[in-house]
Amino acid sequence: MTAWDDNDGMNRAAALVVVTLLAAAGCGSGERPIPPTGASDLVLRVSDLPGLLPLGGTAAVPPSFSLYGDGRLIVPTGGGAWPMFTEHRVPPAEVSRLLGAAADAGLLDGADRPAAGPDGPVVVVTAASVSQRHTVKLPRSDRSVAGLRAELGRLATDHPGTGYRPAAVAVIAVGNEVPGPARDWTLSALDDRCTVLRGSEVDAAQQLAATADATTIWRFGDRRWSLAFRPLLPDEPDCTALLPPR
Repeated sequence: MTAWDDNDGMNRAAALVVVTLLAAAGCGSGERPIPPTGASDLVLRVSDLPGLLPLGGTAAVPPSFSLYGDGRLIVPTGGGAWPMFTEHRVPPAEVSRLLGAAADAGLLDGADRPAAGPDGPVVVVTAASVSQRHTVKLPRSDRSVAGLRAELGRLATDHPGTGYRPAAVAVIAVGNEVPGPARDWTLSALDDRCTVLRGSEVDAAQQLAATADATTIWRFGDRRWSLAFRPLLPDEPDCTALLPPR
């Protein structure tokens, strides 16, 4: 376990939850969930959603942790208009152990736990075994989330990472007719909701994003747009993975 500041009550509580959950995962008498093993098979994801969402809504918020069946743990590391991610490799035993802990915390039962208020920040957790997958919405104060986040953070620290290179990026477009300067969008035609770029256009989009921010207005055709760039992760094939159905 990581060392915790003895003066920080929240960290002590999180550590206690982790110890309790992992002990249960190791000695429970029930059948343990089996994680999938594919490179694009999501096992655990923790997404922190603020009360006030940015441009593009939840689709534009990178998950805090994404753990896959092949042991890849992908964590955001900043990056401005273009979110950057680091990819860590963790042992298969750790993947199984964390999924068992998540199951013992009730994260595979599919039941949301109400947040303090309708517009308050929440945590969305997805947990998946070979036989089931559930996504639950929890308040940020939920102790099981604190324990899970602490363990995922420890794994990222213990296993040095490399930069994650996405095969595709989603460009989330919102119409913006506010007068002012606008930059020309020179890549694939923008959809009025979400456009996926692949191949050489991924690098080209990253170069455009390097000199942009959330206030930049783009011009394509006869319309003006605000854009959010969201590199797609291994389990996200296209815009349908990010956006709710129309």
